[in-house]
Amino acid sequence: MAPPLNGAGAGSGKRIVLVARPLIPEFDALAGRFSFASVDDADAATAAEARVLLVPGLTPVRADLVDRFPALELVAATSVGVDHIDLGACRRRGIAVTNAGEAFSADSADYAVGLVVAVLRRVVAADAYLRRGSWATQGDYPLATKVSGKRVGIVGLGRIGSLVARRLAAFGCGIAYYSRSQKPSAPYKFFPGVRDLAADSDVLVLCCALTEETRHMVNREVMEALGRTACW
Repeated sequence: MAPPLNGAGAGSGKRIVLVARPLIPEFDALAGRFSFASVDDADAATAAEARVLLVPGLTPVRADLVDRFPALELVAATSVGVDHIDLGACRRRGIAVTNAGEAFSADSADYAVGLVVAVLRRVVAADAYLRRGSWATQGDYPLATKVSGKRVGIVGLGRIGSLVARRLAAFGCGIAYYSRSQKPSAPYKFFPGVRDLAADSDVLVLCCALTEETRHMVNREVMEALGRTACW
């Protein structure tokens, strides 16, 4: 059986932290305070003593994994979403589950805005056109469309949705939104339904979690309301 990740385990005097997959090198700085042990290689003594499970990325944490560690008190996910963790199993055991909170909200908003700009300005297609040398034989690439002035509908005005709205407003876009409830402090137009929002938008940005409630929220009716020239 392989030794724990940093060579220490039960009996080392350090608090044991189980890890669901190998850690990045930066965690070596914590080796003086914690004993990191792989869930796959933890011996019986380590498994019996470990109270914390660190879950990098979207590594699945199912009930059978949780049940292997009787002293477990905390499952700490480095992701924002926790869909990959069996919350029911943790709840039954009284195990707390934490996530990364707002750590990636700004990054997600940046990426969403980048996609909007890339689609409207046809950045990817224009780059491929240039790399193929098509400009030499077919002339200049056709003009794309402006970002400024576009009507942007945001589905879900939570942490990420609010950051997307702020960024696109700086481009000169008009912002409207749909959310489960109207936000009194939001300076944007509210629509009580996704279809009505889509009908009033050139761009539709989804900033909501995928749940049973939101699955297929963008259906044929919404797509038809959005129209052929819009993007989402």
